[in-house]
Amino acid sequence: MARVEVEIPEQFAFSTEVEVLYCHVNAAGHMGNDSLVGIINEARTRYLKQPGLNTIESESKGLINADLAVIYKSEAKHGETLVIDITAQAFQKYGCDFVYQVKEKVSGRVVAIAKTAMLMFDYEVSGLAQVPDHFEGLFS
Repeated sequence: MARVEVEIPEQFAFSTEVEVLYCHVNAAGHMGNDSLVGIINEARTRYLKQPGLNTIESESKGLINADLAVIYKSEAKHGETLVIDITAQAFQKYGCDFVYQVKEKVSGRVVAIAKTAMLMFDYEVSGLAQVPDHFEGLFS
């Protein structure tokens, strides 16, 4: 079976913490895959709300998810705190990739590694839009 591969960068640009809530846990007693997707989306939103980056999206344009790859490494349990490290890379004229490393805070064990390809979308014309010329520089 072919496995998805996500290359981990040497350093990440942003880090945030999210507690695993009871609503994140499935019948098997660990965080569900759907909850992990929500948590990395929350991390990316926090990253993009930083001063300077908060100008990327507007009322008419925003980033949309073009694809998602997740590699699960270990279970996360209710009450644990996850540290989500994130960075932007692979910039192109319509967007970039965001790479995530999710670790449990106390033990440091890796829970998951993920990548999302995000594209600039113009909601007025319902189509892709080129990112601003200074887009990549905002992440430096």
